[in-house]
Amino acid sequence: LPLGPSAQPCYNLIYLELAACRLTKLPSNFSQLAPNLRVLNLNYNFLESADDVALSLSGLKRLRKLTLVGSRMTGTKPLIRMLGAMGENLELIDLRYVPPLLFPRRRFRWRLALLLPIHSHYLAGHLGEADSS
Repeated sequence: LPLGPSAQPCYNLIYLELAACRLTKLPSNFSQLAPNLRVLNLNYNFLESADDVALSLSGLKRLRKLTLVGSRMTGTKPLIRMLGAMGENLELIDLRYVPPLLFPRRRFRWRLALLLPIHSHYLAGHLGEADSS
């Protein structure tokens, strides 16, 4: 995926696997570079800021599956809010082994939230269950 100010969008890109690439940050215009992305695998990277990840992914309106297993994000609330606003296309969010979700205050309820089908109204109702960090 070409990056930089002169990068051209990849309109035909629908599946992107960036697992274990040691990424610390996504480009802020990531959603403009791959606007038709349906599946994105960001497992086992060093992404730390949920705010930056949410900003980078906010324009991916066709995204159906997002996996962030083993990332190092320190807070997930901005990311979950952004994913909840994405609409009905989103089918799967995999946030296993993300530090704020390993030992939340209400662990049992979070496990249910991660396993049930994802709908924006369901996410909105369970945002209060998350640890605010």
